[in-house]
Amino acid sequence: SIDGELSDQGGGKFTVEGNGSLFVTPALVQYISTAEVPEGSLPADDEAVAFAREWLRQTELLPANVGQGEIVARVENPPRVIVSFKPVQPERLLSADPSITVTMGLNASILEASFRWAALSIADTFQLRAPDAAWTEVAERRSYLQASIPPDTIAPGSTITGVATYADVSLAYTSSGIPGEQQYLQPVFVFSGTLTPAGSTASFPIEAYVPAIINSQQPVG
Repeated sequence: SIDGELSDQGGGKFTVEGNGSLFVTPALVQYISTAEVPEGSLPADDEAVAFAREWLRQTELLPANVGQGEIVARVENPPRVIVSFKPVQPERLLSADPSITVTMGLNASILEASFRWAALSIADTFQLRAPDAAWTEVAERRSYLQASIPPDTIAPGSTITGVATYADVSLAYTSSGIPGEQQYLQPVFVFSGTLTPAGSTASFPIEAYVPAIINSQQPVG
């Protein structure tokens, strides 16, 4: 718990300063520790996930529909390990939110936690387009592309050309909506394959994202 005076910032925003800092808005709960970081070492990945989950449980911030948790970053200087939790459903969530992140220091000390969660519900039923119709958008270069190319392979800012070969298609979800207003999770088709840049013999993973709902606009988020 944090011992301190509650300050009402208006608009549903509150802060508490004391033996730690707590910032609360309708979309975010953020905790920052002011305690001295103890000596020790960074916890292993599985230990960090378990410690973060237990801390969320003890602080009553662990949602019922939270997933297993994963390590999203490890930093050696200063020593940090960041654990992220996402909802169990939808199974494949591309957007950063809803999520909970817990940052730990040495000896699994909690340094910071950010809670961006949502009560997920099915608002309506929509029809998905056929995968071959979505593929037309990829073939006609109307999809969003993400390629994992090492920075030492192609100079930053370069225009990349080459041959992309797609072998799989799956369904994922991303956030959609006007920033600052109510957000939704929208399904997208994800076409996965490999990209061979022009002049290279090496191939790298590539994904093409296309809205999966009929008459949907490109997802925002």
